[in-house]
Amino acid sequence: MAINASSSSRGRGPKDLIRALAARSGAVNAAVPGAFDWGAVGARAARFLAGGRAPGVSTMVGPLGVGVKARKMHQRRAPAAVGELVGAREVDLEEEAAEKDQKQTDRVANLMLNVLAEQHRRGHKQVPFGELTCCHQSFAQTLENIFALSFLVHDRRVALDLSDAQNGATVRFLPQRQAGPPVGEQQQVMSFCMADWEVMCKVVAPQHTLMKYRRPDTDP
Repeated sequence: MAINASSSSRGRGPKDLIRALAARSGAVNAAVPGAFDWGAVGARAARFLAGGRAPGVSTMVGPLGVGVKARKMHQRRAPAAVGELVGAREVDLEEEAAEKDQKQTDRVANLMLNVLAEQHRRGHKQVPFGELTCCHQSFAQTLENIFALSFLVHDRRVALDLSDAQNGATVRFLPQRQAGPPVGEQQQVMSFCMADWEVMCKVVAPQHTLMKYRRPDTDP
């Protein structure tokens, strides 16, 4: 009880008990402060234990109105968010896959640039967007062609013209890479799904496609 209760300067404490015992034994005014005779105190208390049982009191030394301190509940710290564990081999595989995809995109972009340069030498200054990107045998390769074209437009190797409402978008080869952003530069955002590809295949004749089908692991 004495350990769990709060101490208060307004109530009696253990030092008051020691002071009272010292006063009863006459050691308060002793020349030596340590002259308190614990043996005498024990002899005085021995008579209360003669019957083999010690009397008790329903009180305690100290303030009686002080409650027991409430024990603080242990608060667990929220675990810090950690990243997903990834092994070194997994990182290497991801980097290899990203590098392979980049090389594939570069190969398709170079192939498309050569096709446009050849059309330019033949006098075809502009080619239709659908004829350049459509691949009747593969929806995925059509997407690859569009993706590669976006890189060429970004690098200013080719220009995408959307002003011809009758014939649709056309692509123009730029013999020399243009430096700096051209006047009126715009960003084009488009969506392309399987249904769009099916319509494109109906509009563009197979013999008019410029980017031929690339066999896996053989053609770029």
